[in-house]
Amino acid sequence: MTAAPAPSSRTHAAVAIALCALSAVVLRWAGRAPDVEGFDSVGFLLAVDHYDLAARTPHFPGYPLYLLAARAFRALGASPVDALCWPGILGAAGLVLCAAATAARLHSPRAAVGAALLALVLPGLQLAGSRPLTEGLGAALLSAALLLAVDAWRTPAPPHPLWRTFALGLLLGALWGVRPAWVAAPAGLAAPFLVARRREAAAIFGGALLACVGWLGALVLLTGPAELAEAARKVLVGHFTSWGGTALTDGLGASRVDRLGWCVLAWGLGLPWHAADGVAPAAAVAGGLLVLAAVTALPPVPHRAPLVGAAGAAALYLLVGANPENPRHAVQLLVPLVPLLAVGAARWRWLAPALAVALGLGTVPLAAEQASAAAPAVELARMLATLDPPPRFYGFTTTRTVALRAPAVTSVLVDHLDEVARAERGAAPGMVLFESRVPGKSQRRHKFIPVATFQRNHRIDPAGASITLYLYRGPQ
Repeated sequence: MTAAPAPSSRTHAAVAIALCALSAVVLRWAGRAPDVEGFDSVGFLLAVDHYDLAARTPHFPGYPLYLLAARAFRALGASPVDALCWPGILGAAGLVLCAAATAARLHSPRAAVGAALLALVLPGLQLAGSRPLTEGLGAALLSAALLLAVDAWRTPAPPHPLWRTFALGLLLGALWGVRPAWVAAPAGLAAPFLVARRREAAAIFGGALLACVGWLGALVLLTGPAELAEAARKVLVGHFTSWGGTALTDGLGASRVDRLGWCVLAWGLGLPWHAADGVAPAAAVAGGLLVLAAVTALPPVPHRAPLVGAAGAAALYLLVGANPENPRHAVQLLVPLVPLLAVGAARWRWLAPALAVALGLGTVPLAAEQASAAAPAVELARMLATLDPPPRFYGFTTTRTVALRAPAVTSVLVDHLDEVARAERGAAPGMVLFESRVPGKSQRRHKFIPVATFQRNHRIDPAGASITLYLYRGPQ
């Protein structure tokens, strides 16, 4: 048990938390991505003006509440890309405030300030929260849901009324309207209620069902039941059989664990991972401080069961169901980790501020670089747009970005380099290019030479995110 904090301590903590929330919005805004980030965000960009699930603008499951928020910012005059960024930018304040409130419920005002600092400076939360994608707003809603779950777990029904857990369910349903793939962490935070408090679990389920019926019903009316079912089939089959990068297709080998370790520890927490990448002194210090906070957080803390359940379920999902080439999937693990680590750091007054400084020395330059460097697919498209006459381009994951940013280029989606050979047989003369993500690059079957490689800082994107452009010279 911790002693009741003095009023002055609570006041100082409240001021510090408010400053962190404001700083998070400013840092996310200053570090916002300058353009789309790839396939998903191109679909979101097109959906801001024309929502068509059948045309994959956006892709299933539609993200209706996120796009509703983006359209609101577009109506207020934001550019299409900024309209997609603003929900996550403003959501950063909610993330900070809810993480701080959760840590305060579990421990003390000092832990609350530590959680606010971590939510501000963790690099994964900064990078994901300032892109034209769903993770920023999703992180804020998940953090709010964790706060409600901890509150409910601390005071079971009775004495508190079941409407509080019903409201938690409504919030989870709204979260799935923003970031539908985040099933693991919500299921984990609800698991303790399902085990020990069935009536409250039923209230959570009822609230989530009601919210989901609301936005799913709107999707059915907007898209049509047959089209919605077909879009769902294509995405689910593809995700679990070909392009999803799950353990079902990739296995659970050392390579997958290594890439997931990079996603969580290097990209998400700013820690050293691969020795070949070099180790910045600030990252090494942050690593030691985070280990200290994590070890201190290990002893049981009352009422943290929803946080532990959410973190454990999110970690299991990353191991089995996530794509290790997409580090933003780690965000649903980072969100419950923030208050857990803050409680551990609260044992020493100096630990959370020192950790924030060490992490901030790495996060702020990354934010500045993300704001100035477009994603590899965008840089590729910009180069293609300068070529005259326009080439024929074959891609695997980049064709939507090329069609958006280099519309004069003939952009064709292919699943194998052999398809390029068949398509070019008898075609008119002209420059033919393809990108490195097209499978089947065998020099024994095809002639091609590299032209250029596009890659951002390895702390922003994983090594596999680089794209090499090749000039196709025909079959061997």
